[in-house]
Formats: sequence, structure tokens, C-alpha cells
Amino acid sequence: MAHDPGLSLLEVQLFDNHLDLSLTFAQADLESVIHLDTNADSLVSQAELDAAKADLADFLEAGINLESGQHSLKPNQLEFVSAPSNTVKALLRFKTETDSQISLTVPLISLLARGHRQHLTVINSANQTIVQQILSKDSEAITLSTDVVSSSHIFQQYFVEGVWHIWIGFDHILFLVTLLLPAALVYRNSQWQQISQLQSVMSDTLKIVTMFTLAHSITLSMAALNIVQISSSVIEPVIAFSVLVTSLNNLKPLFHQTRWLLAFVFGLIHGFGFAAVLTELGLNNQALLSSLIGFNLGVEAGQLAIVCLFIPVAYLARHTRVYRQVVFKGGSVLAALIACVWMLERISGSELFDISRQYLG
Repeated sequence: MAHDPGLSLLEVQLFDNHLDLSLTFAQADLESVIHLDTNADSLVSQAELDAAKADLADFLEAGINLESGQHSLKPNQLEFVSAPSNTVKALLRFKTETDSQISLTVPLISLLARGHRQHLTVINSANQTIVQQILSKDSEAITLSTDVVSSSHIFQQYFVEGVWHIWIGFDHILFLVTLLLPAALVYRNSQWQQISQLQSVMSDTLKIVTMFTLAHSITLSMAALNIVQISSSVIEPVIAFSVLVTSLNNLKPLFHQTRWLLAFVFGLIHGFGFAAVLTELGLNNQALLSSLIGFNLGVEAGQLAIVCLFIPVAYLARHTRVYRQVVFKGGSVLAALIACVWMLERISGSELFDISRQYLG
């Protein structure tokens, strides 16, 4: 529940008399509609894909609509490949007529997990990107024209995706909120006390947000540019751990005057988490700068919206027992418990419900 509900990639390569279509799915997303892992080893082999080819073909033929004029196009070649990192790739080829206008819709998105998105890239015969867009179940038909996509359009698409990612990335939100919970308080005489001056609250908040922004911008850029790469199997548990540390720091302060340091150190880790999404979205060299800047600014805009909503409420309620006991202390305890669950799930690679069922029967 802490991350995106699913993301797949769709690439269309146009030629004079045919087009090639490539779809890449996470194994878990396809498993929700077609049972592939028949031997329950958490991997999908080429043999298992071949055994499920008929079901996969039906799923794709019903889920990918290509129309040329009044005619629906059907694939004349279809292949499924077991790709790295527990992904499945489908390769389809369609015959087309020269200069025919083709429209594309992807109804299969609505068959996957609620909120699933698909990153679409369309490339012409000159190897130029002519469409780059994030699709959802509500997306309208895409016309595969010959116009080259502009950098401003790519920027806009990735900006929106950056905002969306921070808003549905509950682990990122929870980390930020646990950092901001004490923003209207000061630790003095072994207890948290209210801050009287709004200026002090804003200064502390600005320092924390700036350090978090600076840190994740550094690692986001380094990872997206392939300067540094760290496996998500390492990054995701550490992101959960960052929520645990900031929550416990609220209950037993060790960094009460230097929470900006926690924001910076763990912000470096969160940046790698952002970069993983950016990589999955099909970051390419042609649109590298505009997509990287757009996504990063989108993350900042989404983050700023959260801060602007939370800080005024925290400041106005800082003197109340409800805020100090329920929101601040109770919220920190709840966040710590959630972080522990996330850590357990991400280290084990299983959801807590599945772990409980395994050991409790």
C-alpha cells in the first residue's frame, strides 16, 4: 500500500508497412489476471510463459486496440519473453498501410490493479520520439501521428507524474510528516513545548524541507543518469527504516535540534526510490533533461502542497492536548508500527498477511 499500485511500459515503433509493439509488465501485475508461476518459485520461466501463451494472447488482443480507419488491426506475430527483474515482455507486430492514420487505446489497464498506469513511447521510422505519455484507464485514444514530441510536453508529463508519485507514495509522505510533527514544538527541559513564534516554525520547516529536497535531488539525478545504482531490495527497506527512525526520534529525541540532518541523510535514500520510478517510466536520452527536471519539480510541488497543508494546522493546534498526545505522540507511535510492518514485508519480500498465513496456517 506504500507505493504505486502498478506501472507497465508500452513502446510502439512505427515503420512504413508495419509497427512493432513492446509491452513490459511486472510479474506481479500479470499474476493478478493470469496465473503464470505454476511451480510457485516466485519466478516466471520461459517454459511457464509458453504454457500460458494462449491466455496471454487473449489478454493482449482484447486489451490493445489498434485501428486504421474503420478497421481493427490484429497482430500477425506475437511472442512472450521472460525478462530480467521479474518482468514479462510481450512483442507484437502489426501490418499497416503506408501513410495510414492509426489510433491506439489500451483497455487492459482497467483489468489490472486500481490506479495502474502505463508509460507509452511511440518512435517513428527515423528513431524519433513522437509520443511520450502516461496512460491510465481513463485515457482517450492516442493518434499515432508523425509529429515529434516537444520537450515542453515531456516536461509536463513528467511533472504531473512527479506530483502523483509523492502523493501516492505513502512511505515518502509518512517520512516527511514525521519530520514535521515537531515543527511547532521545541524540546526543552526533557519535554516538548510549544513554540510561540511562527517565524521559528517556518525557519525550522524551511531547513528540513530544503535539506530533504537537496538530498533527494542529488541521488535522483545520479541514479537517473546511471552514475550510481543501488538495488531496490536495499533501498526500499531503508526507506521504511527512515520512517521508523524519525518516529522514534519524536518519542525519544536525539536529533531534536538537528532534524535537518535526518532529512538530508535519509533524503539521499529516498532519492534512489524516486529514481527507480523515473527509470521504470522509460527515461531516455532524447528527453533526458526535460524529463528529469520535470519529474523532480513535480516531486517538489507535491511535497510543498503537503507542507502547506500540514504546518498551519500544526501551528494552530500546537498548544492543545489533542495535538501533543494524540497527533504528535500517538501519530509517531502509529508511524513507527507501520514502518516496522513495511520493513518486515520488504526484507521478506512478502505481504504481512501472507507471512501470517504461512506461519499460523
